[in-house]
Amino acid sequence: MLSGSPAAGPIQITPEMRARRAEGLAVRREMDARSRIEDQRRWYMSKAAYNDQRFRLWMTITLILEVAGIGAGLVKAFGLLAFTGDLLRTGDLLGTSTMQ
Repeated sequence: MLSGSPAAGPIQITPEMRARRAEGLAVRREMDARSRIEDQRRWYMSKAAYNDQRFRLWMTITLILEVAGIGAGLVKAFGLLAFTGDLLRTGDLLGTSTMQ
């Protein structure tokens, strides 16, 4: 059905669309190029902001894990906890099941 017929609902062509269509081909091409470039620029800016947020999140997680690793290494190096090294067999990392 045609877009202007009663069964199809309201007419879909806006006055802005009609005004653009009335412009010359060169003007329409320029307007379309600007619109497309602006749309792409906005998309890349939003993607860059999203990636910056993800970068900060993963850098924070990495820093926390590195500090935890250094802390665990210091604890083991100074013997503050007794590690049995038998985690796979017993599931007991700290050796608490064998402590008396």
